[in-house]
Amino acid sequence: MSPRKNNFGKSVFAFFSLVTLLSSSAFGADSSYDGGQPTHPKDLKGKKIVLADVPKLIGIGYFAATTKGEAEAATELTKNGLPTEVTTDAPTEAAIQKQIEYIDNDISRGMDGILFAANDLSAISPVLRKALKAGVHVIGYDAESQPDAREWFIQQATPEGIAKALIDHSPCRRGPDCGQGASGCGLYGESERVESIENSAPALD
Repeated sequence: MSPRKNNFGKSVFAFFSLVTLLSSSAFGADSSYDGGQPTHPKDLKGKKIVLADVPKLIGIGYFAATTKGEAEAATELTKNGLPTEVTTDAPTEAAIQKQIEYIDNDISRGMDGILFAANDLSAISPVLRKALKAGVHVIGYDAESQPDAREWFIQQATPEGIAKALIDHSPCRRGPDCGQGASGCGLYGESERVESIENSAPALD
C-alpha cells in the first residue's frame, strides 16, 4: 500500500475534522471561497465527531488506502483529545445512483460530516446540497462535485499534472502506431480528473 495514498487519506480526514470545529461563517468572509454552507451545523466543540466516508466504490487499492489513512487519523485525533469516528461505506461498483443512496442514508443517520469522491460531478450535487441544508459538513476529495454542493474540495493533483503523467506513459510516446490523438490512446475518461488532455498536452511538452 502506498504511503503517499495513505498520507493523503490522513490529510483529507484531518482537514475535515478541523473544518467541523470552525464556524461556517468564517468561510464566507473569504472572497476566494466558492463552496456551500451547512445550515445551522451542530456545535461540535468538545463533542465526539462522527463522519461518513463515501468514496466512488470500495474494494480497490486506492480507496482502501484512503480508508486506512482516515482510520489512522481518527485514532490520532482521539488520542489528542478530539474524539473522532469515521466509517467508510460505498457501492462495490462505481455507480452514481447507488452512491447517492449511501449519502442519503448518512444524512438520515445524522452524521456530523460526509466525505465523498464523486462518481458524477452533476448527479451527486443535489444530495450533497441536501446534506448541507441538514447541517452536515461536506468535504470532497479525489473527484469533485459542483462547488456550491460542498464546503471544500481537496485535490491531490492538478488536472495538468495528471494529463502530463498520462501522456508520458501513453503508447503515443513510445512509437508511431498510435496516430489517433489523445482520445485514440484511451486517455479520455474520468472527466473530473482530466479537464482536457488534448488542450493541455502542447503546454506540457
